[in-house]
Amino acid sequence: MRNALVDFARVAAPLQARLQTALEGTKRTKHVAARVAIDFTADERNSFGQVKQILAKSATLVTPDDSDELILMTDASDAGWSIIVTAVEDWDPATSITEQQHQLVHCVSGTFKGAAQHWSVSKKEAFPIIKAATDLDYLLIRSKGFRLYSDHRNLIFIFAPGDEIKKHVRGKLQRWSLKLNELRYTIEHISGEENVWADMASRWACIELPRETTTVKRW
Repeated sequence: MRNALVDFARVAAPLQARLQTALEGTKRTKHVAARVAIDFTADERNSFGQVKQILAKSATLVTPDDSDELILMTDASDAGWSIIVTAVEDWDPATSITEQQHQLVHCVSGTFKGAAQHWSVSKKEAFPIIKAATDLDYLLIRSKGFRLYSDHRNLIFIFAPGDEIKKHVRGKLQRWSLKLNELRYTIEHISGEENVWADMASRWACIELPRETTTVKRW
């Protein structure tokens, strides 16, 4: 169910943390959890209310057709990341990405933990792209490929499709770039203002950037 709930990880984080604390030293089963008495704090009550709201607004997921345009939108904030995959049945090249008729295929979000909390902005922005390439390969490996949108301009060049290794890219980003090159895709820059779905899921606010798009195609 959580794959149909945009921003579930961030919204439910206070409740998840409280449950983990309450179950410490016990058998972590639903039966045991149901008997744990919990007195919610104000933040936890607010979190519970938000979870109910996103449940009420949960989207119906679709299975994309081979002829659909498959869209991958990702974003990251300092604390979290998000992945949203949509399908567009009747793609209009003359229409902006925000005006296309999207159908939700998959969405997931999470928070950065441990050493990942101290990653650079580029690594944090790149992480959900590579996570999608790894975890959602059953969706993304297709003859028609997919369209990738990111509001982090540097990633457009780091992850530009092609077999050559970018000489200025080192370490983790280089390894991630090679992983992404196993897939067929185009990558486009989208302003934070237009990347509204993914941005809300990772930050719950829009970044106001110029409305510019750069496209790099893979043949």
